[in-house]
Amino acid sequence: MKWMLISLGALMFLLIAGFVGAGVMMSNEYEVERSIVIPASPDAIHAWVGELRKWPEWTAWATDKNVFAGKTKGVGGSYRWTSQEGDGELTFTAWDPAHGVVYDLRFLGNKDPFVSRGSLSYSEEEAGTRVSWRMHGTIDGAIVGSWRSLLMNKLVGPGFEVGLANLKREIEAGEVANRGDRADRADRASRANGETSRETGRKASTETGN
Repeated sequence: MKWMLISLGALMFLLIAGFVGAGVMMSNEYEVERSIVIPASPDAIHAWVGELRKWPEWTAWATDKNVFAGKTKGVGGSYRWTSQEGDGELTFTAWDPAHGVVYDLRFLGNKDPFVSRGSLSYSEEEAGTRVSWRMHGTIDGAIVGSWRSLLMNKLVGPGFEVGLANLKREIEAGEVANRGDRADRADRASRANGETSRETGRKASTETGN
């Protein structure tokens, strides 16, 4: 029994030492990136990405408790949110309809706010525009921070994938609606032109007959 306890104690020591040693050796920096191709122009995409009031309609982390105060697009545009997981604030630091946005993301639940930097960039391809969503930063703590950084890709990546898929669906639906509206306007214009031509023809016939 004594040897069993000693063996278990030694095993626990080795596990803890391994956890600490690996944490010390690993980087506490992280980077998460996902992308998707959307059959639309950068301008059409930016209408959704560059206006923060539209973000709750497509991001995976939408909440009903959003606070929009002041500008919500352009450099300096920002909004705050509250949720059970914690409060946060996002602020645009770069804003370009042709290339995308860069932002600072602050999680306000701790005494020292956790800051992450992100971007959504556009690059035109044959099939449309590739939208790349990227986030990177550093988590404080030589050991715990390293392990948390290691998990960020699995924790945040799926949310990026859901958000990009939602963004694509919303933009595609808008493009279809816009095409339908343009077709309706063209049809109405064609009918109006036809009526005008017929009216002109009737008047010409009447004048000839007179």
